Amino acid sequence: MAASMKIVIACINPGKVGSRQLAMFLSSHGKSSHYCFQLMKCTDRDCKYCTNNPVHNVTMYEKLSFLPEPTPDTSGAHYLPFKEVYGKPLTVDKFRPSARSTDFDDEAVEQDKKNREILKAPKARDVVRCAECRKPRVVYSPSKTDREQDALLRRMKEENLYVCGDPMADDSGLVTLRASNCTSDVEIAYYSSGFSKVVPPVCCYCGTEDELLDDNHVYIQDMYTKFSKVRPLCKLCHGNGRVAKTWGKKCIKKRRM
Repeated sequence: MAASMKIVIACINPGKVGSRQLAMFLSSHGKSSHYCFQLMKCTDRDCKYCTNNPVHNVTMYEKLSFLPEPTPDTSGAHYLPFKEVYGKPLTVDKFRPSARSTDFDDEAVEQDKKNREILKAPKARDVVRCAECRKPRVVYSPSKTDREQDALLRRMKEENLYVCGDPMADDSGLVTLRASNCTSDVEIAYYSSGFSKVVPPVCCYCGTEDELLDDNHVYIQDMYTKFSKVRPLCKLCHGNGRVAKTWGKKCIKKRRM
């Protein structure tokens, strides 16, 4: 963008931008990922933003592309050189370490098996948000947290020290789910009857507290006719085709014809 065009961006997620015009601008002129946000001019003569300071060298402009994200080669041990990925479709966090698939390492899986009696809803004590994806992750403990544990959790929250899947300090007496990453949904324990009274409702997929569908929404009302519990779902995830997570299917008697 030209230096003379000053644009203030308050939110880089087009789906959560309050202004419809700004959302449309970001959708057509921007690309965003976890670590990068980019804007590029367009050559549309009807664009009221870019016509204020239009592209002067169209030939040069057509050679430009959004900057690529690091992309590993076929071996997975090295990254492809810039010239091989420039101009290619963006991978959009596909190769981000904390957003990898659910193929968790053996150590994490074994640790969760070892702690399976602790990783239960009645032993959920607090929540820490991931420093990268900002999803809330439940912290468990065999007994109620003491003053020292509360101080540790408070410091983790203030300094954003936790990332999905990270282990807690061995001598802390606290446990988190290890087989987890930034693509994992919010844990079931977060919505348990006792715990949900002390934590804010969040979307079961992305973990946001904003723009949740309320109980009066037609879709949510329909879900409640079929299930006794419906976990929170935000407008963005619903708009992207996500289905509400439910529990306790109701037995609906069929009327005789």
